[in-house]
Order: sequence, then structure tokens, then C-alpha cells
Amino acid sequence: MIIMLLIVRGILSILGISLLLAKLGFANSLGIVYPDHEYQAYSQAKGYFYGSKKDLPRSLIWYKISALSGDVRAQTMLAMMYEQGIGTQVNLSEAREWFYLAALQQNSYAMNKLGYYYELGIGGLPYSIEQSVFWWKKAAKQGHRDAKIALSQIYLDGLYDIPINTQLAIYGLTK
Repeated sequence: MIIMLLIVRGILSILGISLLLAKLGFANSLGIVYPDHEYQAYSQAKGYFYGSKKDLPRSLIWYKISALSGDVRAQTMLAMMYEQGIGTQVNLSEAREWFYLAALQQNSYAMNKLGYYYELGIGGLPYSIEQSVFWWKKAAKQGHRDAKIALSQIYLDGLYDIPINTQLAIYGLTK
């Protein structure tokens, strides 16, 4: 029976189903122990990402646990891992979902990324300069440098049929 439990636990863990079961409260019945606090999960993820016992797939799992708890830092890191294929395969749709959740929590980096995703029409998003400008403005209001530069470039050069407006371009860079 113990061997069967270990096999089942290993298979579920490999498939990532253990994360779902943990969120649903079934983790203890399988003998899987996850921290209750999102900070502990985030710390565990960082340890596997940066630590001496680097294990990127395991780091991805811990970031996901923390991200599911609402930790905006973990949501952003998870998005970057999916975007760049770190510890997993590149998955821009998954990256976009995590960037979106982080952006809803006012993360300017995630807002800026969404602007680029809309500009390029990637990650399952349609090409939309209106949405790009929307997200870049939100990020720029929080002082995100790259978003300010993107907006200023649009206003200086009149890109995407947006009229040239040097005042807005300069104001955006100096604010």
C-alpha cells in the first residue's frame, strides 16, 4: 500500500495535478505537504531558482503555488519563466495569463509586458495598439521606464496612426 501511494504521489506530482489537489484541500490525504503561507512558498521557489541546489522545474511548481495564493511577485516570476522557457517549455499564453493577474494587482512590469503582447499580437492576444497604449499608460503612471519610452516613441513618431504629439512625448519621459 505504501509503495502504491508513493507511485501515485509521484505521478500526480509529475503531472502537476498535485498543485490542483493541494488547492482543493486533498494534499494531506496524499501525504503531500505544502506551506500554508504564500511567503513560504515564494521563498521555497526562490531557493530552487537561485540556490545551490538549483531545480528549475521544482521552482516553477513552488512559484505556481505562491502565485495561486495571489502573490504578485510569484505571478510575475512565473510569467517570465513561461515566457522564456525557464524550467518549462515556452508558453506565451500561460505567460500572458500570469502577467494579466499580476497587472490586476498593479504590477507595472506586468502591465508593460501586456502592452508589448498586444502590440505584437502574441500570447493568444489580438493585435491591438489601443490595448497596448492602455497598458503602457497604466505602467507609465507608476513610473515604469520602458512603458514611458514606448509611449513617447509612439507620440514622437506618430506611430500606428496616432498623431504626433511632442508635448505628450516629452511630458511622458520627464514625469
